[in-house]
Amino acid sequence: MTAIPVADVESLRPMWIRTTLVRLALACLLILVLALAFVSARMLEPAKASLLPEGTSAVVILDVSLSVTDPVFRRIHNAIKMISEGGQGVGLVVFSDVAYEMLPPGSAPEELKGMLRYFKARSVQDPDLAVYPLSPWSAGFSAGTKISAGLELADDVLEREKIENGSIVLLSDLDTAPSDESVLSQVVANVQSKGIELRVVPLFAFEQDLTFFRQIVGKENLITPPQLAAQNRRKAESTLFGANPSMLSLLGGLVLFLLAANEWWGARVEVPRRAA
Repeated sequence: MTAIPVADVESLRPMWIRTTLVRLALACLLILVLALAFVSARMLEPAKASLLPEGTSAVVILDVSLSVTDPVFRRIHNAIKMISEGGQGVGLVVFSDVAYEMLPPGSAPEELKGMLRYFKARSVQDPDLAVYPLSPWSAGFSAGTKISAGLELADDVLEREKIENGSIVLLSDLDTAPSDESVLSQVVANVQSKGIELRVVPLFAFEQDLTFFRQIVGKENLITPPQLAAQNRRKAESTLFGANPSMLSLLGGLVLFLLAANEWWGARVEVPRRAA
């Protein structure tokens, strides 16, 4: 494009300054609206179901007894990974015949990632002979299982920390010793009487153990991994189809308006060609 010489160019300076300021203001507004649109779009992402009850300070009780088999180890690995990536503070108690507190309530969930290696099999030629790293608790725990020991310690931890909105999540194959069943029933009743939410995640449990736990904790408090996956699907559907993206639509309209305004107020002056 060929420039047109103008004798009184100084008289055009106020208009040039005004146009420049208008375009800068529109550019700033456009950047702001795009940022708000990005935040609004992120809010429409489907929420994920969690093993931990929402709005509570949870203590996870993890069964590390020798009755836990290879498939259970893999499922424990997946459960710990899910909790460690959930962003919700958590406490951890491990148990076999006795219980031990590994993390106090409210600990950063990322601290659980250090345990993942103990539930991931080493590479072996025969996949049926999975070998797991020796864990720090291997020497201190026996083959016996007393779920009541883990539950009692978790209850004591919540009481010690004076946590009012506490919850307990049990990850276990639910194969407790027969001599522990009556004690466990009393401990469960005591925990629930305090208003502490108790969630049980069975890991390849036998039907007789599932039946026993349904009786003492209530069927509604048992959640299996397939049920958790179904919750994830329902939450995703409710977020994507039930959400009202009106804010995102409004911001999109503002973007179009600002682009049109920039073209209207910031366009170059068109000089008509002289007729031949």
